[in-house]
Amino acid sequence: MLNKLKLLSLIFTVVFLAACSSSETKDTDAVSDVDTQAAEEAAATAATEAEAEVEEVAQMLTVYYFEYDQSSIDADTSDALDVVATALKNTTATVRLEGHADERGTREYNMALGERRANAIKRYLTAQGVAASQIEVISYGEEKPVMQGSDEAAMAKNRRVELVK
Repeated sequence: MLNKLKLLSLIFTVVFLAACSSSETKDTDAVSDVDTQAAEEAAATAATEAEAEVEEVAQMLTVYYFEYDQSSIDADTSDALDVVATALKNTTATVRLEGHADERGTREYNMALGERRANAIKRYLTAQGVAASQIEVISYGEEKPVMQGSDEAAMAKNRRVELVK
C-alpha cells in the first residue's frame, strides 16, 4: 500500500510539473506571437513609408531642358528643382541624373556637356540640402535622343537632364 501511495505521489508530481511547464510554454508562445506581430507591423509600416517616399519623388517634374551649348539652370528649372530638393531631403531615396545633348558638336564634347548639365543640377540640389550620396550623375551625350531630327524643335528636346528614380 505504501508503494502504491509513493507511486501515485510520483505520478501526480510528474503530471503536475508537466502541466505547469506546458502552460509556461503557451505564455511564452503568446508573448513571442505578439513580438512577431509587432515586428511584422513595423516592417509593413516602414515599407509603406518607403513606397510613399518613392511615390512623392515620382510625382516630381523629371526632365529639365537647357539652351544650346549651356549648362546653366533657368528660373523655371530652379523652381521645379526646389520641389525635388524638398522631397529628397525628407527621404533616403536616391536618384540618377542623366545628362543629354543634341547632335551638334563632337561625341566627346557632347558627353562632357551632358555631364556638366547633370552636375549643375546636382550642385543645385546639394546646395538646397540634399545629400550628395543620394544623387548619381551619368552622361549619355547625344547617344539617347528623345526626338529624331535636325530641326530646332527636335534638338531642344534632346538638350536635357532626366531625373530617374
